[in-house]
Amino acid sequence: MEQNEAIFQKPLSKTDINHRLSLPTCAFNKHFPAIFHGNRVNIRVRYGGNEVNQEWKLPCYIRGGANPYDKPVLAGQWRHIAASKGFQEGDVVVFYKHQDHEGRLYRFYAFRSVFNDVATGELFLGLASRMIKSRSRIPMSNSGSVAMFEDSAEKGKAAYEEKIGAVMEDEIEPEVVWEQRVKDVEAERKRRVVTSPGFSFSAAGLLFPYHLGVAQFLIENGYIKETTPLAGSSAGAIVCAVIASGATMEEALKATKVLAEDCRSRGTAFRLGAVLRNVLEKFLPEDAHIRSNGRVRVAVTQLLWRPRGLLVDQFDSKEDLINAVFTSSFIPGYLAPRPATMFRNKLCVDGGLTLFMPPTSAAQTVRVCAFPASRLGLEGIGISPDCNPENVTSPRQLFKWALEPAEDEILDRLFELGLKDAAVWAMENPVEKVVQEDSPVIGNSISNSE
Repeated sequence: MEQNEAIFQKPLSKTDINHRLSLPTCAFNKHFPAIFHGNRVNIRVRYGGNEVNQEWKLPCYIRGGANPYDKPVLAGQWRHIAASKGFQEGDVVVFYKHQDHEGRLYRFYAFRSVFNDVATGELFLGLASRMIKSRSRIPMSNSGSVAMFEDSAEKGKAAYEEKIGAVMEDEIEPEVVWEQRVKDVEAERKRRVVTSPGFSFSAAGLLFPYHLGVAQFLIENGYIKETTPLAGSSAGAIVCAVIASGATMEEALKATKVLAEDCRSRGTAFRLGAVLRNVLEKFLPEDAHIRSNGRVRVAVTQLLWRPRGLLVDQFDSKEDLINAVFTSSFIPGYLAPRPATMFRNKLCVDGGLTLFMPPTSAAQTVRVCAFPASRLGLEGIGISPDCNPENVTSPRQLFKWALEPAEDEILDRLFELGLKDAAVWAMENPVEKVVQEDSPVIGNSISNSE
């Protein structure tokens, strides 16, 4: 049985839980059987994954009579299902439409309201901050230096290139350990000219326009050139791919508004991943991976016996690059209704959980954070809302916008805030004193504070 794209999601009200579930009219008209006022049609409903076999036939109808209520609803045993599953007001249900040998089937999942609450942002960022500041201290040999595997005869060139070629401690946060494969290290060594400093963009969720505004200023004023190394986690990884692609930040902002409009009209949680992938496939040029190779470090978190930060900057195709930034953005259970995603045959999640602002390959790295760095207890941040006293946006509001797409005027405002915060930083870091030509410096990544 094939699972299609989610047909709708909605937060549950008290009436939805205690009486009947109202269905969004748009989704109902498109995906449910045609029903007239006063008529009822039983539809097949299951809860959870394919391993769950319990099925209900729930009456679906549009109430008629003297005071017709135009909202279509699911009734019957629905309230008993809601009670048995412990649904609460604000929880989100997501419905999928399937087709099996018996005909049409609707499968739904329920998720706690934490995914639609500001608390999610605080929880995720707090977790990332905690991992940054107090990552489990596991003894490592040669920490702070590059450990290369020279013998490639064992399993051939392909296996050799997939080995870990660099194991490093971050110089600003020495508890954070990041790794690179041999092929990624070699891709960086092939770059003949590197402009320092590089720029690292933090995980940011849907605050993507803030990073675009920062990038706009840095490009226009000569801080970011075609030879400038870049690195990012989550939304930061996406903006790095956009910069390397040669697209303008205004074009990227327009694409962001397309994504936001889709999510506002059809829902965000558990379908954002599919929308994001579709936008990237349309927006990025066919040679985006070539432009990014050796220049853009994408951070992902591999789930082994402990979470492990991996920096990827060698991409085999445009699809491989998109898979990398998608994986880097995979907030568990948010981009899709599953706890993790597969990347190059490894189970992975959002890169921000281990490498919130990964280092670049330049001699110096300026770190850009879309959230107030002081709120996360982060040090060595170059550009953030803390830079600009005129940026009075509250952390709580930023967390909300990071998880649910804001209106277009707010997206424009975020873009302007990023641009202004970068301008304030630039006043104390003039381009003629900061930017210099360098040779590749693998693994020597420090933050350039004001």
